[in-house]
Amino acid sequence: MQYKIRFNGIDAPELKQDFGNKSKQNLSDLIFGKEVTAIFNKKDKYGRFVGKIMINGVDANLEQIKAGLAWHYKKYADEQSETDRKAYADAEIAAKEAKKGFWIMPNPIPAWDYRTVTKTKQETEKANRKYLVGAKGGCYYLNSSGNKTYVDKKFCADIPTVVKVESKPEPKSEKEADETKEIKKSGVRTYIKGSHGGCYYMNGDKKVYVNDKSLCGN
Repeated sequence: MQYKIRFNGIDAPELKQDFGNKSKQNLSDLIFGKEVTAIFNKKDKYGRFVGKIMINGVDANLEQIKAGLAWHYKKYADEQSETDRKAYADAEIAAKEAKKGFWIMPNPIPAWDYRTVTKTKQETEKANRKYLVGAKGGCYYLNSSGNKTYVDKKFCADIPTVVKVESKPEPKSEKEADETKEIKKSGVRTYIKGSHGGCYYMNGDKKVYVNDKSLCGN
């Protein structure tokens, strides 16, 4: 049976943050494949058990702080015992002074601030998102990389700022149209794309250039 656990009293870097993967690996080295004791004090709103993990009497939560790979999560410090609260706070000060883990950086961004900034950025991008209707009727928007991200068509139906994009061939000039008609009358020709982008066919040993480059597959 598996349990979802929120480590009480600490907050580790998100995986996309500096030292995020390092923090995850350090915790794995501490507890993976070992017999541990979980001391819980509550369940959070997501149904996760909240507590600390002990390995042979060693507090894994505290070890993460000592390694400079987690912050003392003071927002929830009132859920800790007085002893743990002091130990975690002191461990953070010591790790910072020793420049361990992410404390080697001048101003590491706490995980809770990173999440807030990321969420705000995502909400702003979503609010400013412009939905487009493709040539085949699909609904999409351009992500930060400039790539199309397709979504449910309801987004294009409900939002008044929809820009409908239709793919239409450019009209041919009168000269090109006449040229195409003449070509059809004259039978099958092999059209060749020139080195400079021109389109021609061979009439004997002479090159005859045409204006309609689409005949060469352009």
